[in-house]
Amino acid sequence: MEVKYRRPALGELTAKAEVAPEEAERFRDTLERRRRAAIEVHVQVFGADEGITLEAAFEWFAQGVRR
Repeated sequence: MEVKYRRPALGELTAKAEVAPEEAERFRDTLERRRRAAIEVHVQVFGADEGITLEAAFEWFAQGVRR
């Protein structure tokens, strides 16, 4: 996880998460083949003035459930 705090957050906050299309495709393929995969998700948090207060990159892990 990598986090950068850009400025103080004021008022109501909103967040936006993005995954690159090629990263999403790789994730789905790997999850289907190996039943587990990791994906990097980029997140931005905005303050009431629409200025970026935080930027972060998270690596999320998923594992299929056996039935």
